[in-house]
Amino acid sequence: MTRKIMMNVICVVLGTTLVGIGGSLCIKAAIGVSAVDAFNSGISELTTIKVGTVSVIINVLLVFVQWIIQKRDFKLFQLMQIPLSLLIGEVINTMVYVVLPSLVLEEYYMNVLLVILGNLTAALGVGLCTALDFVSFPLESLCMVISKRAKASFGKIRQSADIILIIASLTLSLLFGGSFFIREGTIIGALLFAPMMNFIYLNISRIFPLHHIKLTPVAKKMM
Repeated sequence: MTRKIMMNVICVVLGTTLVGIGGSLCIKAAIGVSAVDAFNSGISELTTIKVGTVSVIINVLLVFVQWIIQKRDFKLFQLMQIPLSLLIGEVINTMVYVVLPSLVLEEYYMNVLLVILGNLTAALGVGLCTALDFVSFPLESLCMVISKRAKASFGKIRQSADIILIIASLTLSLLFGGSFFIREGTIIGALLFAPMMNFIYLNISRIFPLHHIKLTPVAKKMM
């Protein structure tokens, strides 16, 4: 394994771990999470399966859907999304069920601050992984596959995926009387996450020493 590949792997693991921690902080805040986490949390509450485990199952299914759509164009390297998903799931389960239960939030503003911190942490992880262009997360990869096949904007496809997940989460809550995970924290995340992630992506060289790592063309220009 070359030094660049090894460094890419280390940074992807770090970025993925940050994404898991960030999502867990937002779940702990309990005032609304992202569309993906809202859907996973709804399934978790309904089935009593741990939310990190639900995340793994959904992500593996998304990889399988990529394979169905791409068929012969599906690359074996895309299977790297599966261990990435396993890592995120394990981090979320550890944080939500082992580390964070002892954290007591007595005031509402503390919940808001935790959501902001969670989004910043997740944005840092996604920004790092995006700059590396090494292996992507299953939902983003599937949206990219659909975007190429449909010759549509990736941004619109990704936004449509969020809308579908939000509708699915709200439907689960209404049909089965579960908790509502789409709340003010969801709006806070929607407003903060993308700008934070973009800023981190464009300034990645100032945050991490990436001189021996493969970067996207835009990230290279920042070196």
